[in-house]
Amino acid sequence: MLLVSALVPVTARSEANPASGALGFPAWLVPVVEVLEDGRVVPTTGVVLGEQTVLVPSEFAAGTDSLVVLDGGADLAIHGRTATVSRRLPLAGLAVLEVPGLLRPAPQ
Repeated sequence: MLLVSALVPVTARSEANPASGALGFPAWLVPVVEVLEDGRVVPTTGVVLGEQTVLVPSEFAAGTDSLVVLDGGADLAIHGRTATVSRRLPLAGLAVLEVPGLLRPAPQ
């Protein structure tokens, strides 16, 4: 997440949704985790593309059915939104996730 923070312009960070609780990140950046069988999680950062869609690295979304987008907090039970891969963009190295119930705005 620190790397993403360095890439987001200061003006975008200042417009962050205070309800996101994501260290001052804009509301269109969301934590995405893969939940492993033993309960551990592997995190990455996703970019909200639009209504109920999030962009993540395709390598992160490869071969897993247990992806969760955190929408407003760190508690998986309360803020976790189950995500499924809707499209893969192999030339770009990206995947689009469908996230029913996601309440985050896309970048403007």
